[in-house]
Amino acid sequence: MARQYKNARKSKKLIVKDAASKLDISPSTLSAWESERKAPSIESLEAMADLYQVSTDYLLGREETPPATSLPLPGELLKIYHGKSVWSSDFGWVLVNSIKNVLVCVDGSLVPFDNAGSVYVAQPPFYEASLPDSKPLSKPDLQNYGEIWLEPISHDTELREQLRGTYRVYEHWVENNFGNRFSLDTYGVKWLAFSNK
Repeated sequence: MARQYKNARKSKKLIVKDAASKLDISPSTLSAWESERKAPSIESLEAMADLYQVSTDYLLGREETPPATSLPLPGELLKIYHGKSVWSSDFGWVLVNSIKNVLVCVDGSLVPFDNAGSVYVAQPPFYEASLPDSKPLSKPDLQNYGEIWLEPISHDTELREQLRGTYRVYEHWVENNFGNRFSLDTYGVKWLAFSNK
């Protein structure tokens, strides 16, 4: 149980002192809850759930499934979620780091994409609409397509929205109607391609 209290607090980027202040308790009381030396009252548990925006079941360690408003995320699509939070069945809420191909857990530990377990992405209001739900094309397969759907890999949501879309495939790059180009050498690092059918 204590692990869930601490994870929920860290997921909101709150230090003990600040969380305790918002809960109207002493930092030592919150530390005692997180280390299982004491148990919170029902009212305090509900206050923590409200503050951390999680369910009381999650805090009590009863909720091991992803949040109700989520969709399965194929591992091949993790790269386009760089800088976003996703839910791992094995590690809870994690942050996607596409540069290192790892998930960053709330305790700071790193988990390779291959060891993430089942991964889910939140639906509205946090879900980015119209992301592909198929596997990305392999780099060698790109030459078999005249056009592809391109998803940039970036933590900048606005940039991703501006650059995503249909691109024509050339020998060494892909290009859209606005002259935006991505080199094939940066495939899998800066962008992923999907069938445009």
